[in-house]
Amino acid sequence: MWFGDYVDFGDFKTALCKNGDSEQISFSFKLTGFGAANTYRTRSSPRVSVSADDVEVRYFVGNENDKTVLKKITLDAVVHEKEMRLEIQLKKKGVKLLIDGVDVFVDLPGYTHLEGRNDIFSQIRLYNESNNRIVSIHNLVVTALTNIIDERVSNRVSLFTIREQAFGLLRMERFDKERLTEKSKLASTKTFTNFYMNMAQEPDKAFHKKVIILRRAYRALALLDKADDVLQTYLGNTNYLSAGRARSERFYRRQELEVSEISPTGHNLPMFLASLSRTRISKFSDWVNDVFGFQVRVSTIGGHTSIVLSDGGAEVNISDTGYGVSQVLPVLAQIWWATVQPRQNKHSYGGNPFANYRKSENIPKVLVIEQPEADLHPAHQGLLGDVFAKAVNSSANKNIHLLIETHSEALINRLGELIEDKIVEPEDVGIVVFDTQDLLFSPPEISVANFDEHGVLSNWPHGFFNYSK
Repeated sequence: MWFGDYVDFGDFKTALCKNGDSEQISFSFKLTGFGAANTYRTRSSPRVSVSADDVEVRYFVGNENDKTVLKKITLDAVVHEKEMRLEIQLKKKGVKLLIDGVDVFVDLPGYTHLEGRNDIFSQIRLYNESNNRIVSIHNLVVTALTNIIDERVSNRVSLFTIREQAFGLLRMERFDKERLTEKSKLASTKTFTNFYMNMAQEPDKAFHKKVIILRRAYRALALLDKADDVLQTYLGNTNYLSAGRARSERFYRRQELEVSEISPTGHNLPMFLASLSRTRISKFSDWVNDVFGFQVRVSTIGGHTSIVLSDGGAEVNISDTGYGVSQVLPVLAQIWWATVQPRQNKHSYGGNPFANYRKSENIPKVLVIEQPEADLHPAHQGLLGDVFAKAVNSSANKNIHLLIETHSEALINRLGELIEDKIVEPEDVGIVVFDTQDLLFSPPEISVANFDEHGVLSNWPHGFFNYSK
């Protein structure tokens, strides 16, 4: 999590804020327009459907024996106009599941958390050393409900039948007198006809409370499943372009391989362009020319490939142009490719990244680009704003999300001009400002600046672009 090919934060202890007092790091996600969560785990965990407009999930990680582990998950949502809070505490010698502050498993036997894949979205699996069983936390909720039903019916009823009734109680959209009466009429045995009728007419308050707690816990887990899937989909459709992009060369050795994605350093850009059809390379060239005023083509001679640029007349090898051209071309190619390539539906969710659509073409594409303005003339830095606007406006349902790290005043100003000219909507642009008092030791001061409808920034730090304050 803390180091790899593109990041290096050392380890967990190094990544912790030196001025903070917490021993955990949390990752918070707010999912708006969440829609319906519909989950199906295993044969022992029933499918349920639950809707929530907004969901906020937080994952807490900590250090254990010099290893980063998941410590806690919280989920906050509003379901049927009632607030719901789920909390899962993962400890060395046990697991605690809380719903609205109530411990769901007061007498939970000694289950421990089995660590999954090296990410925070893995399904929570629990291990019981006493019986050598591995189960999901969903299964424990089903088992707990089965056990309390078992206490209220004849011992002649099989555990399988009781478990099926537990499934039915979990599937019920609402738990009230009307639904319980309906369920008593549909029951296949007299035992459960009486069971549901008694629940509807003379409810046992303690029993009802337990059922309600388990139902809410199971529904909250369903929302957590959906949140995990949606976040994996959203983050899995992310492409990254680093600030340290590869310099251009006069010739590249030709490779007889098709390249479908641009690498984070852009070093494979020539092979990517060479893999495009004539029609697509022509469309890319027109796309670049429309904003930056030059055309792009790929020249292949013998075993070598070159990138050639022109203004419609004279041509020049990319290595004979300014260094900024070689740095911006991977940025342009990455953004253009996101507007034309087919979407890949990895987890069957799409559209608004938090909506329950099934159309693969609606999965959002997230582009994370560091310093796209590197080595460009300020006027050309501003043109990147036009590129971003063109990409977002040309994608269906504004299905391209751009996360740009920049130090360019020209780019920020150009975005304001585009908003003023009604080319970009102000709500489509958000600026997160990281300001520091010194270059080395002070933690960043993080604030959010927004454009109004006239392209004027509000909440912009005074003197942010000045050499002194």
